Amino acid sequence: DYLNYRSVLNLCKGYFGQNEEKTFEGELIKAISTVDSELSIHNLNNEIRTVSYPKTELKHKSQTIIRFDGSHENNKVENPNLEAFQDTGVYVLQNDQTAIIINGTNCRVQQYWPHGHNDKLSFTIRHKGKEFFRDPGSFTYTGNPKLRNKYRSVNAHNSPNHGMEQNLWIDGKQGVFRMVPRSKVEVLSYSKNSIKLSLCFDGVVHHREWTIGKGGVVVIDESNKPFESNFYPEIRFSNGYGKMLAEFT
Repeated sequence: DYLNYRSVLNLCKGYFGQNEEKTFEGELIKAISTVDSELSIHNLNNEIRTVSYPKTELKHKSQTIIRFDGSHENNKVENPNLEAFQDTGVYVLQNDQTAIIINGTNCRVQQYWPHGHNDKLSFTIRHKGKEFFRDPGSFTYTGNPKLRNKYRSVNAHNSPNHGMEQNLWIDGKQGVFRMVPRSKVEVLSYSKNSIKLSLCFDGVVHHREWTIGKGGVVVIDESNKPFESNFYPEIRFSNGYGKMLAEFT
């Protein structure tokens, strides 16, 4: 099953308890599910929801095209579908072969910030059963505060990087379970094959939009501050507590 993202539900159960799965599935928003072979990867004109937000000059922009199977010629979407886990801020944008799991966690899970990372607007892509741009994991908590902070830093994720942390923590062992939240994530718009989120913190306003197609994914970033889009953080993947793979992710 190429699009098996039961791990997302397991994440929700980890936050809210083993008995909450039915609740989450019941609250799962089927934003849209349709077959439209004419929908192009660049077609952004099928908005089904937009919200108003303060107009801010976003003069720093970038566009990244992530291609699959070595070709971008066939970019027609089949079975586009968007699902949202509102309580956790996790969004799954998918078609028949590809799923993008997007991190938009916000104040609704503020009580769980001690376990949080500076990974807002980060994402994992699952294409034909293989994961790309995956989250590096946690690696450790109290065992090594320096590595703990490294793995939860913005530099360890493919979030837009503005040269500072999205949320703050205290150095040393007393800070490994503490994070001071200051970031806010909102959904700006979504369509049959795209979603746009806004991230705000410490004067930064950043919009990131994902558009999914048959041949790949387009990621568009806009910000009022200079930023870097580091889709390949140089950090080794942690496949369990205290474990670290030899190669970079």
